[in-house]
Amino acid sequence: PGFAATSIARLPSGDVLVLERKFTLFERAARVVRVRADTLLPGTRVVGEELAVIASPLTVDNFEGIAVLPEADGATRIYLVSDNNFSVLERTLLLIFRLAS
Repeated sequence: PGFAATSIARLPSGDVLVLERKFTLFERAARVVRVRADTLLPGTRVVGEELAVIASPLTVDNFEGIAVLPEADGATRIYLVSDNNFSVLERTLLLIFRLAS
């Protein structure tokens, strides 16, 4: 509740990561959800597995993009990006995580 999808990225396995955000005057949070490829069927409602929640006191802002980069050892780097929208109330951030295989 309160989260809205903002971006998706496909993992090498075919699964997808969904970046969701909650951004109000009083609350900022983001989460990354993994949706299994075998559940991505036309006309179905999918439910993913929550991998991460980024909320206060962690560094959080208006995250809008997600990208992935496979690593040689089978792990995956996950990039989350926000932009300041030319506002003094927001920041441009790039967070990088590693998802073990």
